[in-house]
Amino acid sequence: MKVLFLTAWYPTPQRPAFGVFVREHARAAQQFHDVHLLHVVLTPRAKQKAGRSIHVEHSRDSDLPVSRATVSVPPMLGLGDVVYVRLVAEALAQTGFVPDVIHCNITLPVGLGALYLKKKLGVPVVLTEHSSDFRLFYTGTAWARVKARRALRGVDRVLPVGEGQRKMMEVFEPRAKYVTIPNAIDTNMFCPGTNSDRAGPIQALTVLGLWEHKGIQFFLQACARLPEQSQRALQLTILGSGPYEKELFDLRDQLGIAGSVHFLPGSRSKAEIATLMRECDFLVHPSLREATPCVIIKAMACGKPVLATRCGASEYLVGPASGKIVNKGDADALAAGLLEMMDDYRGYDASRLAEMTALKYSYEAIGRRFDEVYRELTAP
Repeated sequence: MKVLFLTAWYPTPQRPAFGVFVREHARAAQQFHDVHLLHVVLTPRAKQKAGRSIHVEHSRDSDLPVSRATVSVPPMLGLGDVVYVRLVAEALAQTGFVPDVIHCNITLPVGLGALYLKKKLGVPVVLTEHSSDFRLFYTGTAWARVKARRALRGVDRVLPVGEGQRKMMEVFEPRAKYVTIPNAIDTNMFCPGTNSDRAGPIQALTVLGLWEHKGIQFFLQACARLPEQSQRALQLTILGSGPYEKELFDLRDQLGIAGSVHFLPGSRSKAEIATLMRECDFLVHPSLREATPCVIIKAMACGKPVLATRCGASEYLVGPASGKIVNKGDADALAAGLLEMMDDYRGYDASRLAEMTALKYSYEAIGRRFDEVYRELTAP
């Protein structure tokens, strides 16, 4: 069947770009269906210019058909989500794609646009929410709450990417129909490497945006609390960029751990991240809140154990066979976890860990779960 993956966001720091996650889900669905990804972006323009304009560009991301619709609109005084509802139908018409199922990604504004298409086209709609903190984006005002609840109730299924996120959303809108389906990863890219008896320090890796809620400040404090001998035996690499970068650099220097903690600012390709994961001994993920941290899944797919925090998501991914979980925002707990991982990381079965991760999070595994939902909703 034909499945339209629909997404959108406003180009502001407060509305993060979920394009990577959406593309991975689209590729998972593509294992069983004809998929087209439509990304609609509302961009503001000068107040004096009347009307609106839609510009649609078509491309392919590897073998995934993608249409990007840039919709230029005047300032809308908070009515952007409502305007989006009508514009998304115009953008879809320009793609020439007629879906049997609409799979929208993020609740606002996409959920509202998908509901409009559901009524117009008479097809079922499912909604995947990717936000690490649903309340942050959709409960700030009474108007936002009304719109978000309308979207969640109106779609045929809501697909949280994690159990912690699902519980949060169920409290917000208990009348929606929820099915948890996690993020997908490319297990051909993220897979174990060749085993080697590498000499030198133990290598720990962290891949996170440098934001305050990612908890890296507690990780740095934990590194400083390790015994001197352990600090010399451990090299920690932090890959990522973000608005908290300067504060974290300064904190590292103040703690006197610049010799063992190294930052790799900027972004890296999937292939480069996969290589870093295969070269490390274990991953550290100290975040304070998440939906489903794909970086943990990718590390496990590479056969690497993980030290992570109870942040509403990681505790559902990491178990005794794949790593250790400690309390979030607790430098002492992280320091203790680091010491344990330094002693235990060789004891994890890398091949088994990678195999079990692929069975749950590969494109095929997640695509099969999407297929079950789609077929249930389209059955006569």
